[in-house]
Amino acid sequence: MFPAVIVLSIMILPTITVISRGALVASLAVLIYNFSGMPFANQMELAWAAALVLVLMVLTANLIGQSLSRKQINSSQEVK
Repeated sequence: MFPAVIVLSIMILPTITVISRGALVASLAVLIYNFSGMPFANQMELAWAAALVLVLMVLTANLIGQSLSRKQINSSQEVK
């Protein structure tokens, strides 16, 4: 189960995403890294907001994975 989560996270959160026009867009992690070192207050706030969004995405994925695995374990125990 664990390698599947890694593969899904690599597919969902790539380092660089190519959009239709061919321009490159930084991922959320790269945006956090780039904006955290900027001297401007608004970019620091954006970095903190992006970090919060990233943490919430990981938390949500973790909770969904735990609930799915718990259902799978419970259903396999009922079969025995």
